[in-house]
Amino acid sequence: MRRLSLGASACALLLLGCGAGRIPPSQLTSIAPARVMRAPMSSPSTGLQLHVMPDERDAFFLQSLASAKRSIKLQVYILTHAGVIDALIAAHQRGVEVKVLLEEKPYNPGNPGAPLPTNRAAAKRLTDAGVACRWTNPRFRYTHAKVVTLDETVSFVSTANFTKSGLNAEGKGAREYILEDRSPSDVAAIAALFEADWERRAYTPTDPDLVLSPDNSRTKLFELIRSARREVFLQVEVAGDPELDSVLAAKVKEGVKVRALLADLRRLAPSQDPVYRSNLDVARAWRAAGVEVLFQRKPHLHAKAIQVDGGTFYTGSVNFTSNSMNNNRELGVLVQAPELASALARALEQDFKGAEPLPATSEAPLAPALLAPLWPGLPL
Repeated sequence: MRRLSLGASACALLLLGCGAGRIPPSQLTSIAPARVMRAPMSSPSTGLQLHVMPDERDAFFLQSLASAKRSIKLQVYILTHAGVIDALIAAHQRGVEVKVLLEEKPYNPGNPGAPLPTNRAAAKRLTDAGVACRWTNPRFRYTHAKVVTLDETVSFVSTANFTKSGLNAEGKGAREYILEDRSPSDVAAIAALFEADWERRAYTPTDPDLVLSPDNSRTKLFELIRSARREVFLQVEVAGDPELDSVLAAKVKEGVKVRALLADLRRLAPSQDPVYRSNLDVARAWRAAGVEVLFQRKPHLHAKAIQVDGGTFYTGSVNFTSNSMNNNRELGVLVQAPELASALARALEQDFKGAEPLPATSEAPLAPALLAPLWPGLPL
C-alpha cells in the first residue's frame, strides 16, 4: 500500500478545506439540526477526508455535486435521495457531462422474486431530463459499489447508498463512512474503472490502494487482517465466509485481540439462497473462536470497515460475505493516514461501547420478508 502526496501542503489544504462550492464546517449549523455536527477529518498529505455518518449531514455531498464543472461519474447500488437526483439533473443542464450507472435489480427482501423498484424511478427521472443513465453489468451478481468522481479530481468512495438514510438527510442516518479521495492515482484508477463498467469491458486493477470485488477484495482484506500484530477491529453490516472465519481464528491463536461489530440483524433466517448466513450464526462462530463480537443497534450499522493496530484501515462497499467478495462489483480503499485512523478508531470505540452482547439462548429466525422495512436492498 502506498499513498501519493498532492505536493505542497498548502495546495492540499486549499483543495481539502476550501474546495469550490464546499460549505465550511462553521456554516453547517444552518443546515444541520441543533446538535453539534462533527467536521470531517482531513489528511492533507494524502489528499483524503473521512466523513463519519451520521455525525455529518448530506450538505457536503450535495454541495460537492453542485461544484462539478466538467464531469460527474456516479455508480451506486441504490439511488433515492431526491436532492442527489436534482443535483445530477442540474449539473447536466449547466453543461456538465453526467454519467450514472445503477444496479438494475436491487434485492428485495420483501419479495425476492421481484427487484426493488427504486432505481427504475431514479433512472426515469434522470433519462427524462436527458442525463445519460445505464444499468450496470449483469455479469456481477449485484453492482453494490457506491462511488462518484467529479471533474476527474476527487472521488467519494462510500459505504452509504445515496439515500436519505445513507446520507443522513433528516438526522436519522445509519453509521456510514464516506472517503473523499483526492489522491491522483486513486482518482485516475476509479475513473478508469467507471469507464470500463460503463462500456461493460474487463478491468484489471493496478492501484494498490483500491479494494475491488470480485477482482482482489478477498486477497487484500485478508492480507490486511493478517498484517495485524496487536489488534484487529471489524465493523460490518453482514458477514459470513468460511475463509474469514479461519483467518480471524488464526489471529486470535497468535495472541492478537480481535473485536467485531455486526449489524443487529441477528434473526435473519437462512434460506435456499446461498448468500444468506445469519449474523447470529456468524457471531456465535466468531465468539467460539475467541473474537469479542457485539451487535450494533444504534446508530444502525451499514458501514464496512477493518482497522489493524489502530492504524491502517479499509472502508468501502464490500461486506464480509462470500458473495460480496466473490460475485459483486464492490469498491473500497486501503488507507494509511494517522489523522483518519484516529477518527475511525474513535467511531469504532464509541460504537463498541454502545453495542449489545449476543443473546444467551437461541432465537427463532425471522423470515427475510419481514425484514424488508429494516433492511432495504439486501445485497449480501
